[in-house]
Amino acid sequence: MHELFANGANGLNAPYATPLLLHSGPDNPSWDHPSGSYGGSGPEPSKKVTWVQAEIFPRYGGMYTQVQMSVALQPVDSLNKKCAAIARHSYEAGLKALRPGRAFGEVAEAMAEPLREAGAWHLTPLIHNLNPLNWVSRMGVGMEKLPGIERYKWGGPLPDVRPSDLIQADTVWELEPNACLGKHRINIGGTVMVTARGAESLNELSTRMQIID
Repeated sequence: MHELFANGANGLNAPYATPLLLHSGPDNPSWDHPSGSYGGSGPEPSKKVTWVQAEIFPRYGGMYTQVQMSVALQPVDSLNKKCAAIARHSYEAGLKALRPGRAFGEVAEAMAEPLREAGAWHLTPLIHNLNPLNWVSRMGVGMEKLPGIERYKWGGPLPDVRPSDLIQADTVWELEPNACLGKHRINIGGTVMVTARGAESLNELSTRMQIID
């Protein structure tokens, strides 16, 4: 957030102090603002944080983008590595499918296929548009696989919004695949421009899980 503010930008939910999503832990499937930003709790100073996932919303001049960061310290367990590989395959499928003239639902389905083949579920959308945000792929698909789901009031997945609408050139999209196995969840992704030639990714670091030795 300091980097955004220092460069004349802010977050999607400004003027709040922490307009980003930020969670820690290698097996934390939830997704929200840091609890200390809206409640009386705060981070545990004695807890060693080895994993951070964040969704950042840079906004400048009335326009905004998103990035989904997943950063871990070694060692990384095999389940999270598998989730990261599934999410990356989904991202690549999205880049390949996102073309002018394709139906939005077709692109969403292409991104969902790697998760389905691997037996993974996903909490948040795999893709949506930006500026404005009004096309959103389905959410909570396969969420019945989450251990302890019976404790929640969950009515099933939310459907795609505007799946039959066609992708147009000169539009902005967010590819944000998240792959979950049990309680392990990896969310990566970044902003993509669609031109007459196809999809152009604007981010690199956020489109793969980053592992620090």
